[in-house]
Amino acid sequence: MSAIATAWEHPGTLLKDGRAEWRDLLERSVEPNPFYDHSFVGACHAHLPGHRDLRIVTARAEGRLVGLLPVLPLPRARGGLPGLGLWTGLWNPFVTSGMPLLDRSCAPEAWAAMNAALHRNGVRQLVLPLLPSTHEGRPAVEAGWNAAGIAATEIAAHERPAIESRLTPKAYRERYSRKRRRNVEGRIKHADKLGTVVARTLPGAGEPDAAEVFEAFLTLEASGWKGELGTALASRPDTAAFAREVFRYGGDIVHLDILTVEDRAAAANFNFVVPGAIFAFKSAYDERESVLGPGVVLDHHLLCQVLEGRYARVDSCADETHRLMGEWLERERVATFVAPTSAQEPAWRTLAAKAAVLAAWRGRARAKALLARIRG
Repeated sequence: MSAIATAWEHPGTLLKDGRAEWRDLLERSVEPNPFYDHSFVGACHAHLPGHRDLRIVTARAEGRLVGLLPVLPLPRARGGLPGLGLWTGLWNPFVTSGMPLLDRSCAPEAWAAMNAALHRNGVRQLVLPLLPSTHEGRPAVEAGWNAAGIAATEIAAHERPAIESRLTPKAYRERYSRKRRRNVEGRIKHADKLGTVVARTLPGAGEPDAAEVFEAFLTLEASGWKGELGTALASRPDTAAFAREVFRYGGDIVHLDILTVEDRAAAANFNFVVPGAIFAFKSAYDERESVLGPGVVLDHHLLCQVLEGRYARVDSCADETHRLMGEWLERERVATFVAPTSAQEPAWRTLAAKAAVLAAWRGRARAKALLARIRG
């Protein structure tokens, strides 16, 4: 294949003139990652604290964009010790996949070239966070590392609920525990009896009513326990602006699910759809409708869409403590890696980077455990 040219770019340059080629790369990536789409990366850079230093390493073959990875210097409070040159793929509480965007026609070659470009620009050690392990992307990344003589180390991993099945909804529910099956089927029957309960999907931010449904989602999320804890997207001006920009520029990758009861929003999901998958990014429900169980009913609506072939699979974007672990029965294993960007990196720097990232990861795990206890 032709030589691969790389660049170290400011996000503003690509966001101004390169949104179309960026989206095109997303759609032909070996494993499309909506969290590295221009809509998401641009919103992080514009609105989230700590993202002004974000940079993007790109790869092009014959002028065509074939690789892209947004990166951030790891703050010293999270392990960015002097002299380590330690950076991370875009990583914040809203990101649930760190898979680089790599054209499937030359993914390993593009990734090897991008690592060399990172090294030339002062990135000595790279954290690749939350890398999905069960599809095509990870083998391509590992092949690129191998071609460059780079030894990456997995430092943490967990599983989260997912769906990848072609059973009928009834057959899928037969796999539940008896208690779980009674709960889900009871909620569905109750919704059917009410007659005024409607679940629908809006496939794209440009759909009629999509903007109204999105604002209803933000309101629902802020009205519940997430609002009380201050973790709802609308709880702070910066995260509210971030969410609205993702929606504004997301276009066709944004899908919204909404459940209404007598025309009132009872639950809503903010999802991302890319070739081969849907990512259940954020969900919200009206806690006053607990008898109906609107969150359960709407999640089952999404499950049925996957089982009936509308989407190939769904990734919950949740963690291993989420109630969906009992309802979405397949698992997505995600792992975080730390690796030098060159085979010539001294061993001491790599060992120090691993220790720093492990310390940061333990702090993150403690924070997640505390939140799970607060939620009860």
